[in-house]
Amino acid sequence: MTEVIDVIVIGAGPAGMAAASWLQSRGVRTLVLEERPEPGGNVHAGALHGPFGASDLLGKEYAKGAAAAREFARGPVSVCHGCSIHRVDGNTVTFSQGGELRRVAAARLIVATGAMERPMPFPGWELPGVMGAGAFQLLMKQSGLVPGVDYVLAGTGPLLLLVACQLLALGSRPVAILDTNAASPFMAGARHAAAMAASPAAVWKGLGYLARIRRAGVRVIDKVVALAAEGSDSVETLRYWRRDGSMGALPAGLVLCNEGVIPNIHLTLALQCRHSWNEAQTCMAPVVDAHGETTRNGTFVAGDAAGILGAEAAPLSAMLAAAKIALDLGRITAEEADRETRAAQAALARQRRFRAFLDAAYRPGIAAVHPIADETLICRCEEVSAGALRQAVRDGALGPTQAKMFTRCGMGPCQGRICGSAMTRILSEATGESPGRIGNRNVRFPLKPLSLEELASGPDAEQADHEIIS
Repeated sequence: MTEVIDVIVIGAGPAGMAAASWLQSRGVRTLVLEERPEPGGNVHAGALHGPFGASDLLGKEYAKGAAAAREFARGPVSVCHGCSIHRVDGNTVTFSQGGELRRVAAARLIVATGAMERPMPFPGWELPGVMGAGAFQLLMKQSGLVPGVDYVLAGTGPLLLLVACQLLALGSRPVAILDTNAASPFMAGARHAAAMAASPAAVWKGLGYLARIRRAGVRVIDKVVALAAEGSDSVETLRYWRRDGSMGALPAGLVLCNEGVIPNIHLTLALQCRHSWNEAQTCMAPVVDAHGETTRNGTFVAGDAAGILGAEAAPLSAMLAAAKIALDLGRITAEEADRETRAAQAALARQRRFRAFLDAAYRPGIAAVHPIADETLICRCEEVSAGALRQAVRDGALGPTQAKMFTRCGMGPCQGRICGSAMTRILSEATGESPGRIGNRNVRFPLKPLSLEELASGPDAEQADHEIIS
């Protein structure tokens, strides 16, 4: 049996919560599908049951977002937690929850899958003890975990600075921060002075991060152009090379890496929405109109899944998508839609201008600019190196599909989620084609592993049994 509603929202982060709440308040029957056991997304993980959900130890923004997630959980919106999306046919979504398959159809679909950490490949990044700073932040939010060994932060961008300050607030001090920024924040500030002047709170927040790190006496090593993690069973040493040719080594039982985030486009790729290369953010993103609608009719993208703007901007883009859907479904008039979204559009424009400054000020060096050594593993699932991908190009591979066939890159359990962006970069450099022309690997359903037990419990199981018997 297939349930039928008005709108399905995939993801219960800031964008998904905002879109669903707005639609529900206008009488639009809405269902949210969320993989985690509670709302909040990555940015507000642990809001309901984590150790910091009711405190401001991790910052006022996290406390505010956690409060919003708790309010959403008490609200009237229907949410299916702990579910995995397996396929989408038209606007019918098949997903598993509690070991059983369910199917829901809707007039419109909002993809609010948020962002994922930008893969940052370097020799040894597959060693135990090397992980994304954002991934560690999730553990910290959900369990209160802090490093119990000497650790190093490596990368660039606001998220890395935020994690450093949150760890310092919890009494945990890194050995050092290795800054891999390939841009100059000062030059970016000069070019985007007007945007900075229009967002003083955001500027002061960033300056506050830097001041907190400086006051704590954390060693910051800048102009880092290469990294290599070394160790036997797990990471023990992190080597680094600087722009002037000097090198050094730091003891580290834990290395937390981050060079920003990129849109989580796994679902929009599977839906065959058109994507384009975002040069400023050095990533692929779905092509959307002013309301977030993709090239797939009736499918909208809200929040960072459409391009990185941050948690504050996510509800604004969600409101634009929700208002357009409510207008299409005849729940509000054009005048009401314009009145409801006018302020959101102005605020979103300010957010975009400030994001242009951040994109110019923090450019990923390891992931996007500096050379990737041949021995670096790109696909950790299938143990495919950068050198193997370059050899595939020499053997005739012209794009991700052929390179995948030649090397198995992207065929592992993560289905290319981790290696996809690095693969595009390497193929672009090896062929001389732009990343936009290289594009992404093909993503096919099911999106997550599916057990035979789940298939047997699915909505088509009885029909399939009949067909087999007959």
